[in-house]
Amino acid sequence: MNTTALPVPLICEIMDFKSMKLVDTNISAFTIDIDNIRQNAPSRAGCFGILLFKQGRVRIVIDKQCIDVDPSSLLQILPNNTIEFREMSHDTIIECVLFSNAFFADLNLEWGSREALEVLSSSFIKILPLNEEKVSSISFHISKIKILNAQNPDSGFFIPQMLKHYFSLIIYEVFNFRQEGSYSDDDTVSVRKEDLAIKFTNLVGAHYHTHKDVQYYADQLHISRTHLTRTVKDVFLTTPKKIIEDKVISEAKNLLFKNDNTINHVMSHLNFEDHTTFTKFFKKNTGQTPSSYRKSLLD
Repeated sequence: MNTTALPVPLICEIMDFKSMKLVDTNISAFTIDIDNIRQNAPSRAGCFGILLFKQGRVRIVIDKQCIDVDPSSLLQILPNNTIEFREMSHDTIIECVLFSNAFFADLNLEWGSREALEVLSSSFIKILPLNEEKVSSISFHISKIKILNAQNPDSGFFIPQMLKHYFSLIIYEVFNFRQEGSYSDDDTVSVRKEDLAIKFTNLVGAHYHTHKDVQYYADQLHISRTHLTRTVKDVFLTTPKKIIEDKVISEAKNLLFKNDNTINHVMSHLNFEDHTTFTKFFKKNTGQTPSSYRKSLLD
């Protein structure tokens, strides 16, 4: 007899406080303690996440794997991860940042997409033990994101840019700590499905200018389009097509932000056939034409 599985709630849905109105709903920063999180309640991440365990002892279950987390540790989660807070000491403080794939794609970090994405992939261990300096630094960046994202969006034109800035600093901190050799590569966890999804996003970062068809990336990975779509949806909870489009739109917005780039230049840079095709693609994904989007930046 077939039975319907009960839906697993998102992590934000087991938090016992009201959601604040956010400037950017693609990123959220908040503090978890014993009073505002329900224990023994499995939840799905539903997005990328970074959890900084500042103090207290915590036992969590990630995808059925039980882990005891010490203070001064950082946990990295992917959209498909299921998390359960099993035990928490009364002094537990966890600083948390959740963010969408679209937010991450729009960062345009000053390095290759491969290195950036691997910070959040299974190629890095999910639990990082940090030193006091790193804990203090990352905690500061999270607090800035929390404050900025709760402000009135009309109170500062550059708040969205500042949110990306402080979040980028967190990613740089994590990557640099890994490069310092603070732990062994023998501790890494390798998950085939996650690794394949990361390889796909790496390819998109390298070829989105010229290749916007999912089949091209499936061919490069030597798998079927169906297999790629199923794997990406399992890991990122979105489709390969949407990831490609998000990356193209992110680049288009960055180019349109610069007034010296004409719309025809942007269209040509992203290898669209003509102005009509580019406008249709941009409007489908943003609800605005390229010209109206540029105008909105000046209003």
